[in-house]
Amino acid sequence: MIPPIAIRKMYANIIAGFVYNHGARLRTRVNVAAPLSRCMRFVRRMHGKNVNIERFYGAGGKSLVLGVDKKYVYKFSCMRNGVEIAKREKEIVDYMKNVSPLPVLDVELFDMGREVVRKYKFIRGTDLAHVAPKTIIKNADVLGKQIAEFLFV
Repeated sequence: MIPPIAIRKMYANIIAGFVYNHGARLRTRVNVAAPLSRCMRFVRRMHGKNVNIERFYGAGGKSLVLGVDKKYVYKFSCMRNGVEIAKREKEIVDYMKNVSPLPVLDVELFDMGREVVRKYKFIRGTDLAHVAPKTIIKNADVLGKQIAEFLFV
């Protein structure tokens, strides 16, 4: 049985405390806090055993991100309130899809025991490559206001 996230985070913080380099410390913290083998099994169940999986780390070491064959990305939270974070992230993405003139990708949520996993399409860079620059420039102030208002509310 995998221990709850609180215990994994405690061990991760103790171990990472001995790592001097900031980037290595974040990677260590995520690798200890996230149940890596369980996450890999979850992805392989979804896509088969012969997939190419790349490992990434979320901002501030708050999540483990697994890329699958440069097609999909699965995001596993390393936070105690990971379920709430995942649901809130989906709400934000769904809201932005309805109001943004720019393309916003779907996010799917999957239940993984006590945790919720987010699935996105894999994008190298941004998804704005096919949007005309004049459309982005024309809507920059509107988009900024919408994001600020949504986050404030």
